[in-house]
Amino acid sequence: MLLTPYDTQKSGAAFLAARKRALLADEPRVGKTGAALLASQRIGAERTLVVTTKSGGAVWRQAWRDWLGVTDCCISSKGALKKPTPNRNIIISWGSLVSQIDQLAEVQWDLVILDESHYAKNPEAKRSIAALGPTASPDYSPLEGAFGLTPYVWFLTGTPVPNLPPDLYPMLRFSVPDRLSEYGVLAYEDFYARYCRFYNKTMRRGNWSRSLRIGLEAKNTEELSEVLSGFWLRRTQKDVGIQEPIYEVLPLEVTDGQREELSNIWASGGMTATDLLDAADVGETKSLDIHLGPLRRVTGTIKARPLAELICEELDAGTDRIVIMYWHREVRDHFLKSLAKYRPVFIDGSCSAEERRAAQAQFKERSRVAVCQIQAAGEAIDLSNANELVFAEFSFTPKDMKQAALRITNHNQMRQPRVRVAAIAGTLDEALQRSLTRKVQSNRKVI
Repeated sequence: MLLTPYDTQKSGAAFLAARKRALLADEPRVGKTGAALLASQRIGAERTLVVTTKSGGAVWRQAWRDWLGVTDCCISSKGALKKPTPNRNIIISWGSLVSQIDQLAEVQWDLVILDESHYAKNPEAKRSIAALGPTASPDYSPLEGAFGLTPYVWFLTGTPVPNLPPDLYPMLRFSVPDRLSEYGVLAYEDFYARYCRFYNKTMRRGNWSRSLRIGLEAKNTEELSEVLSGFWLRRTQKDVGIQEPIYEVLPLEVTDGQREELSNIWASGGMTATDLLDAADVGETKSLDIHLGPLRRVTGTIKARPLAELICEELDAGTDRIVIMYWHREVRDHFLKSLAKYRPVFIDGSCSAEERRAAQAQFKERSRVAVCQIQAAGEAIDLSNANELVFAEFSFTPKDMKQAALRITNHNQMRQPRVRVAAIAGTLDEALQRSLTRKVQSNRKVI
């Protein structure tokens, strides 16, 4: 028996089917996957390509069966697509897209669905160029992209602005260049300057230096909404009757010795707190990983100790289930050991699709704790039989945090979801949380 769509999925399908290029930006759990497949049926698509995350492949293959009764689809792994495939419907990961783009470009697709399309937010990234072409180039044409001639190209993401409005540019430049030209923001630099408040800063560390554009917040958001009008459709969880989480800071007390330990690690890198916060704002954590890696790892390990004790108390006092989000393996291992009596399950990047399904089933049936890596469990995971989630660690990207938090929300969630972020007061940990919050608030002005 096929699934029955919600009214919002029917309207989402109608929106997509009426447009050659469109962005369905509904929040997670509102029903984008079902809406897109229903729309593909409306336009009569016979050959469809879905680009999604590694974990999303199995979800899409099952969704084709559940929504349309279609079994003629396959997941293409790296190097598997030697020639145009006889299958009508192909699912490929963003990670494999670059290596297979030449073969994919040879196929005459009726429809390309770029799921989790925020993966193409950086116009200079290889995967963005593979899918859409060099959108930031002054002489760019949408026909330069592998799918420029595809009749229908639809974008799906619940986080269209992971950081700041420039994240939208590649999708808009590919899809509605005339609209950008109308508003005088066809060029990437013009778009960035028009819709983002920023300043330029030179980052120095010994002999290493780099000039960065530090994005601060969105601006001209009402005009940007006009630019997006007609191209995108976005419904929140609240719009469809799903309760949004309540967000709280969970302060943790640590010893003076632990505070000193954190302070020493921070000072040893020779960088100021301002530099670190700027790096978090602009998302340049990779280039600063030499400094930030040890700091975040030790911070997470220190927080895990008092947080595990607090969670034990809450579970013993009556909380039925709780989800813990982490970043580093050492933090995960501490929770698995400290909370062993609650039969914890874990989900990280090493888990196969079958292992992920098994962990979800065990958490629903008998486990009281799910310990999940923020990025690995941020998509295609349902943990909504719990209404409590705690971030033991955090990501510098607001999108990661929001996606992970929404794992405990669902149409069937009858309790108020609560998300708490553990922070050590009076340390850099707390300052970084404020930076992250500022970016999330800035994004909400747009979306």
